[in-house]
Amino acid sequence: MVKRVLKSIFPAAFLKHAFFLYNSTKVKTVDRFVFPEYLVNKNDFLLYRQGFPFQDNCVKTESITNMHVRQYMDEWTNWTQEEYIYTHHGEVTIEPTIGWAIVGWNKLLYYSLGISRTLFLPKPGIFKWFVIKKKVKMVHQLISLRDTGEENYFHFYNDVLAKLYFLQLKGIDINKYSLLISENTWNKGFFQFWYENVGRNKNYNWVIQKHDEYIKCCNTIFCKPLTHHIPTLNKLFKPYFEISIVETEKCEKIYLKRNPKRLRFIENSNEVESVVKKYDYKIIDTDELSPSQQIGLFRGLKKIIGIHGAGLTNLFFSEQCEQLIELFPPPDSGYLPFHYIMAASYKGIQYEAIIGKPSMNKFGGSFIVDPTALEKLIQTKD
Repeated sequence: MVKRVLKSIFPAAFLKHAFFLYNSTKVKTVDRFVFPEYLVNKNDFLLYRQGFPFQDNCVKTESITNMHVRQYMDEWTNWTQEEYIYTHHGEVTIEPTIGWAIVGWNKLLYYSLGISRTLFLPKPGIFKWFVIKKKVKMVHQLISLRDTGEENYFHFYNDVLAKLYFLQLKGIDINKYSLLISENTWNKGFFQFWYENVGRNKNYNWVIQKHDEYIKCCNTIFCKPLTHHIPTLNKLFKPYFEISIVETEKCEKIYLKRNPKRLRFIENSNEVESVVKKYDYKIIDTDELSPSQQIGLFRGLKKIIGIHGAGLTNLFFSEQCEQLIELFPPPDSGYLPFHYIMAASYKGIQYEAIIGKPSMNKFGGSFIVDPTALEKLIQTKD
């Protein structure tokens, strides 16, 4: 109720910024003492390594013509990331809101979530955990597919489903375990499309965690593959090319826009859309398409211009795409996200990008793209 009221009063970008300030302060102060870390011995991991995602995926930046973009992307070259499989032998309780595993009275198992040490990720609710009577479900053996960003289209594939295929590649018999997924993720259209159409998912023993339900288990697997782990992506996406897809209007070039009601949209969209129309790009909002329609559309594309966002996840379904131009808002966090240059590299797609300019409305969620720079880049690559 409170969230709905706040959203009706304040811009989404303002609320996001306010929440980050609140949560980062709470994580560094109160949460440090209320929820200390449960320390894991590295010898207890079935697999543990520090990988180099850009190097492991052979991501090249030399062909990027925008030197500002290339400089940002080059900063990822020596970036390391954890990859692991950890089985916790002993009782843990998985709380429903985020998916944190809690050992004993209040210790957080940080390896229960792939990206767990960021300041934007909330810890369990203190009142909910210590005061409210819990609805508890016992499970014998469990694989947790809970993760940060699990309801996001991109992170569903890269961070949730990837766990399942990663474990299979590493020789884990997932049929011996129950598979934990949040109710919100279960109800997403893209999850249900995968569940109904890809592989034999109905044969698995699914545990759907409700919003007020705590899961207890004494033998639980937590894991994390490297982002864009190529063997895992191959195993994950190959079945999608073997199923029939709803026919969509065929086109070779699209511009992916985003609704102004969402964060990260282009303020001068009319100018940008005028440019892309000149070069026969069809304007698409993937929010208006079903999962099947999105897959069918991207199978036939050759060129894509798109705002950084989950819609670009459909690159994984492309069969003949040659070029991606990604449009970024100004990098107020000091970096440009790596998600889609890595996806383009995986698919053999030429990658370019433009960094937008800040809007005068700081908390409006919008940014400005130079239409002249965009047209020049299109002409260069056309």
